[in-house]
Amino acid sequence: MKNYYRKMQKSIVLIILFLLVGFHLVAQNHQMEGYVLDSKTKQPLAFVNIVANSNNFGTSSDIDGFYKLISKDSITQITMSSVGYKTEFFEISANKKKQNFYLEPKSYKLSEVVVFPGVNPAHRIIKLAINNREKNDPEKLKAYTCDIYDKFYLTVDTGNFIPQHVLNADTSEDNIRGIMDKTHFFMIENAIKKTHLLPDRDFEKVVATRVSGMKDPVFVFLLSKLQSSNFYQNSIEIAGTSYPNPISRGSLSRYSFLLEDTVYTEQKDTVFILSFRPRLNTNFKGIKGVISINSCGWAIQNVKAEPNDTTGKMSMRIQQMYEQVDSGQWFPVQLNSDLILKDIAQVKYDSLSDSAEYNPNLLGVGRSYLKNINLNPTIRKGKLGPPGIEVEANAAKKENPIWSDFRTDSLSEKEKNTYRLIDSIGKANDLEKATTILLALMEGKIKWGKFNFLLDQIIDYNVHEGVVLGVGIETNRSFSNRICINGFSAYGFGDRTTKYGGGIDYTLNHRQALKIHLSHKFDNTESGGTELPFTDKNIFSYSNYRNFLVERMDLSTISKVGLSFRIFRFGKVKLSFSQSKQKPCYNYSYKNPSFSNVNKTDFTFTEASIGFRYAYGEKFLTTTHSQVSMGTKYPIFWVNFTHGFKGVLDGQFEYNRVDFKVDKSFKSNYYGETSISILAGIIDNDIPASKLYNGNGSYYPYNLFAPNSFTTMRMNEFMADQYFATYLTHDFNDLLWKIEKGIFQPKFAIHTNLGFGKLHHPEFHNNISTNDMSLGFYESGITINNMLKIGLLRLGVGAFYRYGPYSLKSVEDNIAVKFTLRMELF
Repeated sequence: MKNYYRKMQKSIVLIILFLLVGFHLVAQNHQMEGYVLDSKTKQPLAFVNIVANSNNFGTSSDIDGFYKLISKDSITQITMSSVGYKTEFFEISANKKKQNFYLEPKSYKLSEVVVFPGVNPAHRIIKLAINNREKNDPEKLKAYTCDIYDKFYLTVDTGNFIPQHVLNADTSEDNIRGIMDKTHFFMIENAIKKTHLLPDRDFEKVVATRVSGMKDPVFVFLLSKLQSSNFYQNSIEIAGTSYPNPISRGSLSRYSFLLEDTVYTEQKDTVFILSFRPRLNTNFKGIKGVISINSCGWAIQNVKAEPNDTTGKMSMRIQQMYEQVDSGQWFPVQLNSDLILKDIAQVKYDSLSDSAEYNPNLLGVGRSYLKNINLNPTIRKGKLGPPGIEVEANAAKKENPIWSDFRTDSLSEKEKNTYRLIDSIGKANDLEKATTILLALMEGKIKWGKFNFLLDQIIDYNVHEGVVLGVGIETNRSFSNRICINGFSAYGFGDRTTKYGGGIDYTLNHRQALKIHLSHKFDNTESGGTELPFTDKNIFSYSNYRNFLVERMDLSTISKVGLSFRIFRFGKVKLSFSQSKQKPCYNYSYKNPSFSNVNKTDFTFTEASIGFRYAYGEKFLTTTHSQVSMGTKYPIFWVNFTHGFKGVLDGQFEYNRVDFKVDKSFKSNYYGETSISILAGIIDNDIPASKLYNGNGSYYPYNLFAPNSFTTMRMNEFMADQYFATYLTHDFNDLLWKIEKGIFQPKFAIHTNLGFGKLHHPEFHNNISTNDMSLGFYESGITINNMLKIGLLRLGVGAFYRYGPYSLKSVEDNIAVKFTLRMELF
């Protein structure tokens, strides 16, 4: 009996083994892999739909054109389709494991409207994707961390624009083809650890960076400006320009959608491939492309997009790929950016049989890979720096071990050659000068060893001083990480006066920006001007145009001590105590019965101030050199309280002064951008004109337009000890009138400004206008920007009209004609 059971056990084991082997043989998968490429450009094609044999199941190429096809049956035929390319059927040899495929592009125009007998099926899919945006948007997650590897290089597209016989004409080792095949022009890599915390606290620490030919990590911000970090935001950023997202509220009335294809995944989910572009006869800045929506969560699986207007010298395409991580959350894992700069150089070719000129394109290729994604991290908030990008002090000196952790693959020989060649060229030709120039433009400073020269001190102009030439210098972090010593000297050819000053800033805590300030200067200051703490002093700001018109100034001697620091994460506080002796440089006297002398022509003010700036969500680029604001989408507030002391350090006036300002911009995908600036101030006692409010006028016949000032108000036409002003602008950009080509590309903006002011004792002020704006000052106007493009400069014209209680008798006197001047890269 025992033998019988043993035989039965052996038989059962054999049967089970036989079934397992048989099942394995039946279920054995057949696999193929390779790349899908453009038959003309030989560039990889992302998100191509790939189906094996005649079924509906398949896969798609990834963002780099790589595919891996798995089938239960032997693969004998492959069908490939992609929007903009001809659908191809390929016969496959038996047991083929690897093979590359080439697709032929076809002319593709979505503008040829397809009429559906009912509801457009693409609209149902887009609506579902829009309804699930909040759930699928990674930036709506409470927190996550990930590692990012960025790579960007510039190279010449010689193959498509220079004939082969030209490339091969030079037989020397350094011919065009040989050089371009071996190296790129420029390359940068970044290794980043990103931390995301709601709300609006994204922190990216650059732990390693490398730039060909340079040692300075100033270019770390480059890739962050190429495209938005994901495709769920209301506006998609491409090369610094915002475009309405087709997956956003209201997009169905602005974009045309077409269901191009439907495929099925191994998980039985459906992937809908839709093309999109702006509807005909619409005039907004839109994008076109192809997007794949997965029915699992109605999430974006991948997207390809580019600006609809590609008529300029620059064009750009972006690609994004998403995968499910952890509990099924869709997350971007790779972002591609391809920049094309057309006709950037001229190549001349001469031979006995041929002579021609060729204009190759410059290609910028950006790749970002996200990995080690953790959706449930443990984050110590106190260890995070300010939101934005921070570069570690030794990031540019990191060696291979850390790069191996971040790179998805090792560098190619061409990329290695780029570093070797460009590094040697950079060392021989001092390419660090390019870094110096870029830093100078960003910060208004030129670095020279342990010192920075201040650009805004080199040359200046205003009506009172005339042309001003000078020099300003400060020590940088190469001199000391904590102490900054600064000084300046300048001479005005109009007032024939030499000005000078200097100071010391001592940093107690870098993370909290805790600093002590000491300064002394002998300089001109605008009479009745207002200066708020932590105001951006960008030398390229259009608001600076008003400074050219200042004609009423005081010669001032100012000594000040101060303390500044961060507060509430997004706030800054500045405490100061100062003495200023001011002598008006114009005919003015102050007569106040409380003074023993009858007329007073010079004044001493002793003041204590506390200033506060709050910019919720503001992000910064923090490098070894400095910290540069990257802006915020929320309002920015300034409040400054000042108390004047009488009898302290010869102070002659007792008063309290409060100044307030708020700036906010509202961007609309389809109607342009509205910006508003509100200012107010109040002084509770009688003081001289030097410390009052001068109305902020900027009228001068046929001068430059200065935003946030009263364009038709004469300089110093009004004076007040309390005021309120609002400057409102709506910029339509090119929504009203769009011209595709040429140097004439007008962009319209409308403006309305209003102000109120009150001066309680005008009789105290002699020899100047003492009008106030108690009845309300009103003006409106229009500017037409970009009427003429000259290199980077954009010239335009505008006209403003003054109306209301303070309108002038002559119509011509109420009109101010202005010229606009802007600078744009593209």
